Amino acid sequence: MSSYGDARRQDLTVPGTDVLPANWQKTINSGLERLYAVDINDDGSRTIAANGSILYLLGNNGNVLWQKSYAGRIFHAVFSADQSLVYVAANFTDRRPDYDDARIVCYDLSGGEQWQFPARQRIFDLKTGYGDNGLLYLGWGGSSVTDVYAERLDADGESVWQTDMAWSPSEGWCAPDGGALLVEAGRARRIDAGGTPTRQYSRDGKLSTCAAIDATGDRIAHAGENVVLYNGGSETGRTYCGRAVRKLAFSPDGARVAAGSCDGIFSLLSTDGAIAWQKKNKSSYITDIAFLPGGGVAFMREIFAYTTSTCWRFRDQIEAYGLSGDLLWLHQGPWRTQPFMGMFRVSGDGNRMIVGLDDQLRYVDLSAAPVANAPIFAGGVSGGLPEGWASADVGYLVVEGGASHLSLENAFAVFGAGSRIGGKSDAVHFLYTDVFGDADIIARVVSAQRVDSYSAAGLMIRENLDADAKMACASFPPAQPSMNAAFRTGTGQDAAVEWHGGTGQRTTVWIRLERAGDKLTASMSDDGSSWTEMASRTVSMNDDVLAGMYVASNSSSSLAQAVFDNVSINGDAVLNVGEKSGKLQRPAWVAKVSSTNGALQFILPPAGGTAGITVWNLAGRRIFCHDETLGRKTCQRIRTGTVGAGCYIWEVELGDPQRRTIGRQHGKTLHVR
Repeated sequence: MSSYGDARRQDLTVPGTDVLPANWQKTINSGLERLYAVDINDDGSRTIAANGSILYLLGNNGNVLWQKSYAGRIFHAVFSADQSLVYVAANFTDRRPDYDDARIVCYDLSGGEQWQFPARQRIFDLKTGYGDNGLLYLGWGGSSVTDVYAERLDADGESVWQTDMAWSPSEGWCAPDGGALLVEAGRARRIDAGGTPTRQYSRDGKLSTCAAIDATGDRIAHAGENVVLYNGGSETGRTYCGRAVRKLAFSPDGARVAAGSCDGIFSLLSTDGAIAWQKKNKSSYITDIAFLPGGGVAFMREIFAYTTSTCWRFRDQIEAYGLSGDLLWLHQGPWRTQPFMGMFRVSGDGNRMIVGLDDQLRYVDLSAAPVANAPIFAGGVSGGLPEGWASADVGYLVVEGGASHLSLENAFAVFGAGSRIGGKSDAVHFLYTDVFGDADIIARVVSAQRVDSYSAAGLMIRENLDADAKMACASFPPAQPSMNAAFRTGTGQDAAVEWHGGTGQRTTVWIRLERAGDKLTASMSDDGSSWTEMASRTVSMNDDVLAGMYVASNSSSSLAQAVFDNVSINGDAVLNVGEKSGKLQRPAWVAKVSSTNGALQFILPPAGGTAGITVWNLAGRRIFCHDETLGRKTCQRIRTGTVGAGCYIWEVELGDPQRRTIGRQHGKTLHVR
């Protein structure tokens, strides 16, 4: 038996880790509590960092180009739209807590002061993005809680317009027409280029928490109890995205909205409010979001965990995903004893990232990081799982896992949290396909990430996706000197684990899991040809089972990733599945499929019409498409051609004499020896 093509001899080069390190880290400490602002320019050569009362402009090696000090605290600091200027909002006196001399100061990139603008007492937000290099700020006059306003300044520090706001302003956004989107306690308001309010978006259930505006200025996202989406003033969608959404962002093309909540839910939405996918970690909250210039989206989590030895600990984690939900890369900070609301910015070219947290500034090189719709590893990514494959978390997992299909035909990346397999139930991420009857699954583990000493990756056959289901698995724990196999012979029973010792630590290994009747056998190999049995048990399951690859990090708050190639599933039977599509009815007939020496035969009932047969390989590439006119005999045998050994997906579509579709049927997997 061999996998199809020459895939067995192809190597898939994988980086040793999927967590991107910081190129440099710098403590920005002025004696006050934390960083208040960070920003980075388009090519990553300049970084702004403001902590307490000191503003720094840094080079790409962390060297200080210049710094400015203020008697009071700094509220915000940001580059101008064309990045030729630095704007800082700071207080020039130290009469806390009621600062009364807030100003906006403009510097050129050499540190020369260009102008100052008096902004009364306090500044809540400072944004740039206007075509004239101007800015928007939200301020407080100090006379009462309702003495708040928004003002737009041009690049020379002159006021363009000012408008009053309600109490408790939270943020503002520059609109492309010269106006703004303002977020207040009970509403969001659209302001035109003259400073006049034109539309109001009332809160949804609770106080307004945040909002966002797209690049055209037409689409608005506003979060209260739900995320409510508008286009031209008309509501287009309303979706619950977690408790207290605190960050919203539009993609550059305005077609997607990202939302991050205080209970660890990140959501990617279409503009009609439909959820494309979500990433959940109940032991975290989302602190920042950014769409990536190279495609995809990134967000920052503050993760918290409790142990009896360390009590509460906290760490920041930035996760980047493609728009289809496939993981691109991670960046993690160290564990800390105190929580902080971190922030990050990505350079306009997508090659650099700056991260600010507490008094620490980290600079991360993204130039070699995976990007959306481009290779994740050397093999690349195909943009989703092939027909007949799915992935799911099994058991209780705090962090959601996932899987991607790589462009090398039979290679997959799988990532998951959860405990290692064992006990009365499992907690893993499982990538699987349906098989019927006997099965033989083989894969090479190319790379397995070590998050914990008992992180594991391997092959599994299980009766269903219930955590306590009957199952068998062959496992590779990369931090251990031994392989192991586990078997749960009864639903809810303890799984028996057998270690195959003395093999030494490995970086890659071949694994095989066979099902012959009720006997399941786990084996390992160094070359994919010569196999050593690790263990076998009798496990009585249903005829139709799930077979595939799994990953478990053995950590509730961190994902581990493994890459499998040379994946091959071989058997004698196919699980036939009917499908309803629109008004199509599930056919009463069952298409029987057989294969002998690679020659496929489809046996169909009479229909007096047509049959279209399509066959794909597991990479999703169509091998052939065959049309046949059916006779009125008892049955019609259709020989579709010859294929190589391997695994295939098939579909038969029946039509009436006018070729109108009257039924479809899929076969999840077709195994050719």
